[in-house]
Amino acid sequence: LREDTDITAELKILAAGYRKFYEKETRRLKEKLDIAANRVKALEVRLSEAKDNLRNADKEAAGLGSLSDNLENEIQELQTQLGVALSEAGIVVCENASEEYDKSFRDKELLKNEETRMSEKFNDVQQQLMSLNETISANKALIDIFTEQSEKLEKADEAGNADAERMGKIREIYSADNDEAMLSVILETYQKMRSEFTEECKAAQELENFIDNARKGTYICKSPERDRLKEYLESQYGSDVVEGHEWFAALNAGQKRDVLKRTPFIEYAFIIKNDFERIKADEMLKDFGKGAAAYPVISEQVLIDTKLEINKDLIVFALKDMSFLRDEAKLETQIKLAQEELESHKAQAGKLADRMELVWNDYTFALVYNAASGKVDASEAEAIRLKIADSEAAIIEAEKKRSVLNEVKEQLSRNLAQTRDDIEEKETACSLLSRIMEMNTSIDKKYERLKGLKADVDSARNRIYECEEAAASANSEYDTARDFEDSTRKAYDEIIKSWEEQYAPYYDENVSIEIDDDTYRLDKDEIESRFTGLKTALSQKNSDFADKQALMNHLSASMNKCRDAIEYRGYTFDDIKAKYEAGEIMAAGSQQLRNAKDALNNLVKSSDSVREELESQEALLNRLEGSIAHGINQIENNYGSFNEFPCDDPDEFLTQHKVLIKKLEDNTKVQEKTRRQMSDSLKDILVCRKDLERIVSDAGMHVPEEFRPEDAQGITANLTEYEAVHKEYASITRLEYKKVDEFNKNKSKLIDLLNGFNAVELADEVRISLNVPENVAKTRSMIESLNETNTFIQLEKDRIAKGIEDMQMIKDNFENRCIQTCSNIKTELDRLPQLSNINLDGEQIAIISLQIPYIKEELYKEKMSEYIDETVFMAESFKEPAERLKYIRNRLSWKRLFSVIVTDMNSIRINLYKRERIKDQSRYLRYEEAVGSTGQSQGIYIQFLIAIINYISNMNSSGNEGVEGKTIFIDNPFGAAKDIYIWEPIFKLLATNHVQLIVPARGATPAITGRFDVNYILGQKLVDSRQQTVVVDYYSSTKESELEYTRMDYEQATFDFL
Repeated sequence: LREDTDITAELKILAAGYRKFYEKETRRLKEKLDIAANRVKALEVRLSEAKDNLRNADKEAAGLGSLSDNLENEIQELQTQLGVALSEAGIVVCENASEEYDKSFRDKELLKNEETRMSEKFNDVQQQLMSLNETISANKALIDIFTEQSEKLEKADEAGNADAERMGKIREIYSADNDEAMLSVILETYQKMRSEFTEECKAAQELENFIDNARKGTYICKSPERDRLKEYLESQYGSDVVEGHEWFAALNAGQKRDVLKRTPFIEYAFIIKNDFERIKADEMLKDFGKGAAAYPVISEQVLIDTKLEINKDLIVFALKDMSFLRDEAKLETQIKLAQEELESHKAQAGKLADRMELVWNDYTFALVYNAASGKVDASEAEAIRLKIADSEAAIIEAEKKRSVLNEVKEQLSRNLAQTRDDIEEKETACSLLSRIMEMNTSIDKKYERLKGLKADVDSARNRIYECEEAAASANSEYDTARDFEDSTRKAYDEIIKSWEEQYAPYYDENVSIEIDDDTYRLDKDEIESRFTGLKTALSQKNSDFADKQALMNHLSASMNKCRDAIEYRGYTFDDIKAKYEAGEIMAAGSQQLRNAKDALNNLVKSSDSVREELESQEALLNRLEGSIAHGINQIENNYGSFNEFPCDDPDEFLTQHKVLIKKLEDNTKVQEKTRRQMSDSLKDILVCRKDLERIVSDAGMHVPEEFRPEDAQGITANLTEYEAVHKEYASITRLEYKKVDEFNKNKSKLIDLLNGFNAVELADEVRISLNVPENVAKTRSMIESLNETNTFIQLEKDRIAKGIEDMQMIKDNFENRCIQTCSNIKTELDRLPQLSNINLDGEQIAIISLQIPYIKEELYKEKMSEYIDETVFMAESFKEPAERLKYIRNRLSWKRLFSVIVTDMNSIRINLYKRERIKDQSRYLRYEEAVGSTGQSQGIYIQFLIAIINYISNMNSSGNEGVEGKTIFIDNPFGAAKDIYIWEPIFKLLATNHVQLIVPARGATPAITGRFDVNYILGQKLVDSRQQTVVVDYYSSTKESELEYTRMDYEQATFDFL
C-alpha cells in the first residue's frame, strides 16, 4: 500500500488538474443558467398573457351568452304580445297584416272623403236653414209693421177730424207758406230753445259748483289744460305741489299783504315747496298741452325773495277777487247772490223745458200728419192686408221648408256621426295592424341579431379553447424551462459543491502540472475516477452502492409517472405494450400531434354551425306552429269547427282565394258607392225642390200642379246650373243687405261729419229726409237732390276759399313789413362797428366788434311766416281781448321780431378793443374776457362808453359836424388801479374825443386828482342828528366865470321794510 503522503500528493496533483476542468465547466454552466433564467422570465410573461386572454375570453363568452338569453326572452315576450294583437285584429298569420293594413287604410281614406262631402252638405243645409230663419224673421217684422200701419190707418180714420183741427191751429201759430216751411220753422224754434235751455243748465251747474266750493273755502278753475297740468305736477313732484290759494291762506296778514303786493296772481298759481330747480329743468313744462294759456308755477321762495315784484303801473290783471273767501260777510253775500242767480236760471230752464216739449209735440204731430195725409183710403188698407197675408203665407212656406231641411239635417248629422265612428274604428285598426307589422319586423330583426349573437358565442367559445391550449402550451413550456433551469442550477451547485467538498481541500496553488505529466494527459472522468479512488482509499469508504440505489429510485418514479398518464387516457400499460410489440402504435412526432389537433378544431366548428342552423329552424318551426294554432283558434271562435282538407298546392290555393276575396271587396265598394251617390242625389233633389218652391213663391210665379211626362224630359241629374243660380240668388240677396247697411253707415258718417262742421241744421235734414229708396226712380231723384246740394256746398266753399286767399295776401304783406323792420335793425347793427370809432393815438380805432349769427336771407320769409302763424294760434287761446292784445304786442316787439332772423340770440358776441402800452400787442377780446375790476379793464370800459357815445352822436347828427357835451360818469374807477401811467392814455383819450369824465373817488393819488379841472372834497357832518355827506372844500383850475351850475332839488325817500 502506498503511503498517505504519496496519496495526498497525488490528490493535490489531481485537484490541480481538475481545477482546469472545473473553471471551464463552471463558466459553461453559468452561461447556460443565465440563458435558462431569461427564458423562464419570458415564459412567465407569455403564461400571464395567456391566462389574461383566457379570462377575457371567458368574460366575453359570458356577456354574449347573457345577451343571447335576454334576446331570447324579448323574442318570447314579443311573440306573446303579437299573438294577443293578432287575436284582437282577427288575423290568422301576421304575414296578412300588411294586406289588411292597406285595405283598412284605403277604407279610412274613403270614409274621410265621405265625411268631407257630408260636412259640406251639412254646412250647406245649415246655411239654407239660416236663410229660412232670416226670411221668417223678416216676414214677421213686416207683419208687425203692416199691422201697426193698419192700426194707425184705423185710428187715423177715427181721429181724422180732431187731427185736422189741431193741424189748422198749428198752421196759424207757425205762419208759413206751406207745410214744409212750417216744419222748418218749428224745428228752428225747437233748436233755438234747446240751445237756450243748454246754456241755462250750464250756467246753473256752474253756479252750483261755485256755491259748493265757496262754502268749502276754495274756488274752481274750469280749464281742462290746468287740470291736466295739476295732475302732471302732483304725479311727478307729489306733496311739493300746492294750490296757490291754499298756500296763500296759510300765511299771516303781513306775509299775505307783501306777497299779494309783489305777485297779485299768486292765488291762481301752483306753489312748489322744495327743489324748484327740478321744475325749471322739466322739459315737459316748456311745451305742455295744446292750448295757448300760461299757468304760473312759482317757488315758495317768493315769500323770501323780495326782488320779485310785478310793476302794476304797466300790468293789469283781470281776475276774480278771491278775498271774499276769507271774509265771512262777503262770502255769505256772494253765496246769496249766486243762489238768487241760480234760482233765476233754474226757473228759466223750467220754462224753456215746457216750451220745448210743446214745440216738439207740434213738430212730431205735423210731421206724422203730413206723412199720413192723403193716404188713408180703402185701397191702401186693402193693400196692407194683402201684404200681411202674403207675409203670413211666406212664413208658412218657409216653416215647411225648414221642417224638411231639419229632417235632412238630422239624417246628415246621424250619417256624419256614424261615418266618424267608422273612421275612428278604421284608425284604431290601422294603428293595431301597424303595431303588428312593427312587432313582426322587430321579431325578425331580433332573430337575425340572435343568430349573430350565437355565432359570436361560438366564436368566443373557440377563442376560449384556443386560449386554454395556448395557456396549457405556455404552462408546459414554462414547466420545462423551469425544470431545465433547476437542473442546470443543480448541476452548477453540484460541481461547486463537489469542488468545495472534495477537491478544494486538496487544491494547492503551488502545485501545478506540466505538459509532460501523466495527469495533464488525463481527461475529466479519469481525473474524477482516479481522485475518487484515491480519496476512497484514503478515507476507506465506498459510495458506489448508494449512487446506484439513487439512480434506480429516480428511474422507477419516472416510469410510474408515464404509467399513470397512460391509464389517465383510458388505456392500460399491458394494452399499450401489446400494441407496441404488435406494431400497431408507434411514437408520434410533434407535427403529427398538431395536425390531429387542427382536424379536431375543424370538426368542432362544423358541429357548432350545424347546431346553429338546427336552432334557427326549430325557432321558425315554433313560430309557424304558433301561428297555425292561433289561426285554428280564430277560425273556431269566428266560424265554428275547423276541418282539415287535403291541399296539394297551398300557395296556389291561397292565391286563388285572395283574388276572389279582392273581387268581392271591389264589388261591395262599387255597390256601396252607387248607393251613397243615389242617396245624395235624392237628398239634393229634395232640397232643390224646396228651394225652387220658395223662390217661385217669393217671385209670385204660378206653377201647375198636374204632372206631364213631357215636362220631365229636360230634367237631368246634373244640378250644377241649379247650384250656380242658387248661389247667384243668395249673393244678390246678401249684396242687397250689404248695400242697405252700407247706406245707413255712410248716412251716419255724413251726419257726424256735418255735426263736426257745426252744420247742425243740414245734419238734421239729412237724418230726417235721407232714407233708403224703394225703387230706381226714387234713387235717381235722391241722387239729383244730393248733387244739387253738393253744388251749393261747392259754391260756398269757393267763396270761403276766396276769402282765405285775401287773408293770405294780407298776411304776406304784414310778414313783409316785419321782415323789412328786421332788415332795418340789421342794417343799423351792421353800422355799429364803423360808427363807434374813437381817436386813439392819432388813429380811428373800431372799439366794438359785433358778431350776429343771421339765418340765410332766403329763409326770412319762411321763418317769419312760421312765427306769425304761431303768434296767431297762441293768441286765439286768450278769451279776453285785452290779454290777446297784450300778447300780440309782446310778440311783435322789435327784439322778438329780430330773433326770427337770428339762429340763436344767445350766440351774439361783442368783442372790445383792448389797448396795450405796446401798440402791437393791442387786440380784441370777448366782452366777458375784457371787463373786470382791474385798471386795464377800467380803460376798456371807458373806451366802450366813448364808442357808444360816438355811435349815438353819429346816429343823431344830421351832417358831418361833431357833437359836443359828451359826459361819462363812473363810480370810483381808481380803486383797483391808482398808478398814473395806467390813466395817462385814458385822460389823453378823453381829451382827444371831447368827452368829460366825472368820478367820485376815494384814495386817489395827487397825480390823478391833479389831472381833473375841478375837485370836490367830501366829508361827514351831523345835520339834525343825522350824519350826511357834504362838500367841505374844492379847487379848480378853470376860471369861475367859465363854470356852469344847475341847481338840483331833491327829497330823501324812505323805505318801508316789512
